Amino acid sequence: MIDVKNNKTCERILVLICQGKNNGQIAKLLGYATSTITYYVHELLTAYNARNRAHLACMYLMDKFKNYQKYKEL
Repeated sequence: MIDVKNNKTCERILVLICQGKNNGQIAKLLGYATSTITYYVHELLTAYNARNRAHLACMYLMDKFKNYQKYKEL
């Protein structure tokens, strides 16, 4: 299992998922095999307890917004 919250590759994959990219497109953009991206996406879905990619994108963006709000209040 990978630490998805502190992993730059996971962050890049999440951003690309938010842009609507599929696993093949993400693999090509990042230079990984599609199976590697599939593994990462599965780990991300599990870590965020998301039902699907759209839910994952929403959870990720909500998490980023919460972190932004914390820093904004300081």
